[in-house]
Amino acid sequence: MKKIGLGRSYLMTSERGEEQDGISLEYDRRLKKPGSIVRGVVKVNDQTVRQKGIEEVTIELIGRVKAAVVISSRDGDTVYKEQHVFLQRKLTLWRVSDLPPKENNSIRTLPFAFDLPLDDPNMPPSYSCQAGKSAGSVGYFVKIIARKSAWYKFKLQIYAPFPFRPFDLNPPPALDLARTRYYKKETQMRKGIMFGAQAKVTGFMKLPKATSLTPFQDIPVLIHIHCYSKPLPSSCSSDPSSFNFPLPPTTPDALNLTLQCRITLHAKGKKQSHANDIRAVGGFGDSVWNAGVALPKVERTIGQPRWTTDSPDDEKKPAKEGRWFQEVMFKSSFNLNNCPPSIDTGLLVTQYVLQLKVTFGGIRNVFMMHVDIGNVSSGIYSSDDGSSERGLASRWDLPPFYWEVIDADDDFESDKK
Repeated sequence: MKKIGLGRSYLMTSERGEEQDGISLEYDRRLKKPGSIVRGVVKVNDQTVRQKGIEEVTIELIGRVKAAVVISSRDGDTVYKEQHVFLQRKLTLWRVSDLPPKENNSIRTLPFAFDLPLDDPNMPPSYSCQAGKSAGSVGYFVKIIARKSAWYKFKLQIYAPFPFRPFDLNPPPALDLARTRYYKKETQMRKGIMFGAQAKVTGFMKLPKATSLTPFQDIPVLIHIHCYSKPLPSSCSSDPSSFNFPLPPTTPDALNLTLQCRITLHAKGKKQSHANDIRAVGGFGDSVWNAGVALPKVERTIGQPRWTTDSPDDEKKPAKEGRWFQEVMFKSSFNLNNCPPSIDTGLLVTQYVLQLKVTFGGIRNVFMMHVDIGNVSSGIYSSDDGSSERGLASRWDLPPFYWEVIDADDDFESDKK
């Protein structure tokens, strides 16, 4: 149980506090799932709250999505804010009018409990993000309001956040039996800055085709890189040393595969999109040098350089030009452990993307492709024996934002556009 008290006009519960202004809260802040009970105890010191002029103490269960879109112009930045409360329940815990006149010194222990909906598909997971200057969040929290009698005095508030993840609606996909999807990207490049014929690089990525992907599951990924030299005279067809650009990457650290979260925020008709890097995956690039991190095994196949022409050779009229071609293939896997499920609330949308990046010699010779990996589910199942709150807490190493309330005291009333 987490115990906190009131220190200002509002208090977020990231720090432990003692009783202030006669009110304190103890509550269970473990990870919640559909059907969980959010329970706790509010303690009210009758004498202290009367002295502070508090007339009523209420408690609310709130689920809320918020978006703040920043639009930059010559005149500066303009912030557009919008929120949607998709879950709200309220109880009155204490009224000064309910106290007998002579009863003024007791400390009341007031338990509360809220049932989270079991079958509500509109409850997204806890989340918060920065999208450049813009920001968004999905938050679940208990909110205690101590209303004072004087209109000019701030009402006191406690925000008690807790994390939430919805159930996974589909069983884990059998990825080894799943059909696959191929993605392709081609990029032209030249070794010189401005002049000369163009070489080209073609990248292919193969991923399993599934309704959704889930954490705690290895996801296979196959990467093909095809490198073609610039057009060369047919006299070079017997000289592989004439193929010197672009040479394919031959080791896992020579290419980067990065898991990204692409965030789209909407507020007051404005839109902002941004991609945040999560981590290098697959045992490629920078992840190779992460000491102490278990990396997946990367299999590689390096082809031999081959001469190719755009049209079949004709003995009577052979092609005057051709290209050297070499391919390399990498086979690996990655996982989505600790990634929040995909979100689509209207105000806040998240998609997970794989970014493949290979840098070649010369200036601005970078091959890059982005692949949307599809929907990411929660990895929590209603039939799972480990889905108890205690089991979930031991299984999930959740990032700090699951326990945060973003702009807790800001209801956007003063910033509406």
